Amino acid sequence: MKPESSKLNKGIQKGFGVIEIIVACAIIGIVVFSLVQVGVLSLRLSRIASHRVEAVFLLQEGIEVMKLLRDRSWNTNIAPLSLGAPYYLSFDGSNYNLAAAPPPLINGVFQRKIMISAVKRNGSGDIDAAGSTDPSTKKVTIEVLWQGQTGTSTEAVDFYITDLFQN
Repeated sequence: MKPESSKLNKGIQKGFGVIEIIVACAIIGIVVFSLVQVGVLSLRLSRIASHRVEAVFLLQEGIEVMKLLRDRSWNTNIAPLSLGAPYYLSFDGSNYNLAAAPPPLINGVFQRKIMISAVKRNGSGDIDAAGSTDPSTKKVTIEVLWQGQTGTSTEAVDFYITDLFQN
């Protein structure tokens, strides 16, 4: 009886060997698939983070340019702007200007839009929506937009500028 029993055990062991190989292949396949998915996800998140960083730099540049335009001449560069209308920065090689027509996309990806709105102040001189309009202060909103895989992404900043040099 022992010889038949050992033949039976060998057959079972061979069967377990095939099952072990199938399970091992399945585990290796799952691990490889997971690693590929992690790689794809990390590349996508890296691209999103890169676009966000570049958008923040474009916002900062917009803030600095608006201060530069204010410093050059409030009456020429800021006061005549239409409230609520979108403006776009242009650079001619030596000077920044605001234009009403959108330029080509920045780096083929980004669009920067600047909006000017009135500022109202109350009797104490504090900014207040119920106050009277302050002609020497404007609220500036800068938006940087770009198309991503999930739609349009936006970074924005609001700040105030005032006619410091009364020029």
